[in-house]
Amino acid sequence: MPISEREIQRELGLYLAGRMSVANFYRWVSQRAVDSAQWANAATGRMAMRLMNALSVHAAGGWSEDELQNDLRPLLRVQTAVVDIPTAPSYRLHLAGSPSATSVERELRVS
Repeated sequence: MPISEREIQRELGLYLAGRMSVANFYRWVSQRAVDSAQWANAATGRMAMRLMNALSVHAAGGWSEDELQNDLRPLLRVQTAVVDIPTAPSYRLHLAGSPSATSVERELRVS
């Protein structure tokens, strides 16, 4: 199965979040992402090669792990965003399908 950019993003996110060691990330990239026959498309291949280059610089002692992470961080696409709404009305949401269903309430209050 070809390696997708999403899969690379997931592994990169785990590494940058501290949930995967640099050694395990290097191992994953070197085993999975360097075979061009496995890339889903050219963009995925470029990202894989970018990761390998950065990891190679780190492994050769050219960068500290902090420098490596700073170099890789811009490659991570953020999929969630925090939005600050200065003024918003209060609302209450009730989700219930039947009298026995659990009702969910959420209030948004202007601070």
